[in-house]
Amino acid sequence: MGEPWYVQSFKQDYLKIYAHRNDEAAEREVNQIVNLLDMEKGSAVLDLCCGQGRHSRALARRGFQVTGLDLSSVLLAEAEKRSAEYNIRYVQGDVRKIPFEHEFDYILNLFTSFGYFEKWDDNLSVFRGIRRALQTNGQFLIDFLNPEYVKHNLKPYTEREAGQLHIIERRQIQGKQVVKTIEVREGEEARHYKEQVQLFTYEEMAAMLKEAGLEVTKVYGSLERQAYDPVRSPRMIIIGKRG
Repeated sequence: MGEPWYVQSFKQDYLKIYAHRNDEAAEREVNQIVNLLDMEKGSAVLDLCCGQGRHSRALARRGFQVTGLDLSSVLLAEAEKRSAEYNIRYVQGDVRKIPFEHEFDYILNLFTSFGYFEKWDDNLSVFRGIRRALQTNGQFLIDFLNPEYVKHNLKPYTEREAGQLHIIERRQIQGKQVVKTIEVREGEEARHYKEQVQLFTYEEMAAMLKEAGLEVTKVYGSLERQAYDPVRSPRMIIIGKRG
């Protein structure tokens, strides 16, 4: 048994593959999230699965007390480097064992950073950790894929350039997962990665959140407050609080 895909994939190539997911996009997204949650300046925020910290920096620029948690030492090192001017605390950790208790006013889980694990209980443990880390009446926002939309709009094959890299992405539905295989070509060298995410329905997400002691208060189909449609909505934006 080798490393899980989420250990193998979130390294140096990931930064290049998703270079188009930049700080400018994060600024727009965080502005929408702040408005959605009516977030109070100065509040404590956990950016859960923060990656290289683009949303953490956008939050810090708005005056929030930001903590970023991620498993990848490579992405966290990049986050530290890019966030030197901000007072952001970055912590390495597994989302199944969130190492905080009653500390945050808001917890944000963005860019489909959920559903990585094949076992229901592993995914449930993420939500239990969110509840434990939230203060009383603290709020959470989960930005997740919408499974029916993914099934109807999946692009099986794409090719693109990213700097010196030629990137080939293949996508397919395998059972209850969407699986993307990525081939990165750099000169004569080729490297391969995989990403796989559980296609949880809203009903499954809501059931898991309830089991974890979290209460759903709103669900949208995008960060622009579009009404959630199980088939047509591009995203599943779940907002709630500690129950």
